[in-house]
Amino acid sequence: MMTDYHGKTKEWINLFISLRDKMNGYKKANITPYMHIMVYHIPKFFELYKTVKVFTGQGVERNNDVARNIVLHKSNKFDSTGDILKLESRQWELKNQERSKRTYEKRNDHYWEHELHLARKDKSRKLN
Repeated sequence: MMTDYHGKTKEWINLFISLRDKMNGYKKANITPYMHIMVYHIPKFFELYKTVKVFTGQGVERNNDVARNIVLHKSNKFDSTGDILKLESRQWELKNQERSKRTYEKRNDHYWEHELHLARKDKSRKLN
């Protein structure tokens, strides 16, 4: 199966190059690293690891999206690289931490039990 894959992808590259006289952008110099990997390395990865998922760049792409978001939303873009590295470091240190709920005590029980109810009642009367 992988030899068939290699043969078909190699044929595809040859077809790509054969279009060089007919269309712009189809010469040998326009073969991308992804195309090279598809022909010469993917079959070996499948043979060794039975998948190529471990070689995808999804994690890197996600980090890039987050970093870009940080840079674009900052008002002070002085040290963007440093800010990104500091943020990642903080996230790495906090990844096993759980957020504790903040305690809250009602100080004015009369407000919560009576005044708030009356204020909402008055507001609904004014709207109707």
